[in-house]
Amino acid sequence: MKYNCSIVGNTGVYSVSLDKGKYSCTCPHWQFRLSRQPDNPKCRHINEAIVKNLLPSDPTISLDVSPKRYPRVVVIHTIEVIRKAITPHVKDYEICGSWRRGKSDVKDLDVIVCIESEQINAMITNLVKAGGTLVKGSGEVIKRFQFPIFNKDSCINNNWNMIQCEISSVPYESWGTALCHYTGSMMENIRLRSIATNMGYSLSQYGFTNNLTKEIIHFRTEYEVYNFLNIPYVPIINR
Repeated sequence: MKYNCSIVGNTGVYSVSLDKGKYSCTCPHWQFRLSRQPDNPKCRHINEAIVKNLLPSDPTISLDVSPKRYPRVVVIHTIEVIRKAITPHVKDYEICGSWRRGKSDVKDLDVIVCIESEQINAMITNLVKAGGTLVKGSGEVIKRFQFPIFNKDSCINNNWNMIQCEISSVPYESWGTALCHYTGSMMENIRLRSIATNMGYSLSQYGFTNNLTKEIIHFRTEYEVYNFLNIPYVPIINR
């Protein structure tokens, strides 16, 4: 398998790669080392890429091409790219899931937005311009994207450095229940729905539906959701 990435050096940005078991770099120092040490030499940029897990340390071993979860520090700059792309078009937004719960790693990104229908296409265009690859979109999920893992030093384009991002549209009046739903955890959502059921309601991201009258009660904040269920508010990081 061939790996490519970019590393910022003191005098420019250099392309670092591993192909057919051989490392290479476009920096002059590697070219000099190659002339003196033809047997697969390494420069500091190659070593930096290995330390960052962008290249395998053993050229005969492949990196995991489909990691199940990404360290939080790896996706932080990708999230900033997404934030900048959606902010001009939405009334409100939140990055939910394990990211919002403060976990040390994340599997994917769940983004909820409160947006006017006429702004949806402009936001989608902005996300594509920002580097997102459109996968699909249906129902309440406006679009599903694959985003490259960006960081302050480089934009890595290896397949294993793509993270899934789902953008879901949420009505303004349902923001509180939507935050609970998309933030999780799964066990906390099950607990809240169980309590709601015992009270005669069905709980979803859209609100509390009275099982008899079918009336839907909306809440704008998570505090109101917990208060309605008559239970103590659980901080996000403890869910």
